[in-house]
Amino acid sequence: MPFRFHKTIKIAPGVKFNFNKKSASMSFGGKHAGFTISPSTGAHIRASAYGTGLSYRKKVGGQKKRRVNNGTAEQRRLLHDVRELEDTLELLQAEEELDAALHTHHIGIAQVRYDKDAGAGAFAALPWQAQAAS
Repeated sequence: MPFRFHKTIKIAPGVKFNFNKKSASMSFGGKHAGFTISPSTGAHIRASAYGTGLSYRKKVGGQKKRRVNNGTAEQRRLLHDVRELEDTLELLQAEEELDAALHTHHIGIAQVRYDKDAGAGAFAALPWQAQAAS
């Protein structure tokens, strides 16, 4: 079991300063009724019935703090991997669409050939143009 740390310092009668390794608070009042304020949990009133073990605590003012569950380190890593795969899939789909557009318009790089015999800067007829000329 891990060790815990908690310390209470009495500042004046009915006023205490409480702290532990993660937070600090101020308490006002006595043993069976009082008011506590803390930056981490907010303000609370408390009361207890002497000798019964019954007690009451209620948050006053402010909104309830919601804890955000970011998952375990393994879950965060898997989520990161899924997002990377989604990005890769989008890139592959865009590449397929571009290839389809190039093929449809006959401007694929492999279809243009340089004709060395025709001189500098001359290109041979594209395959579909050669068929149309014959």
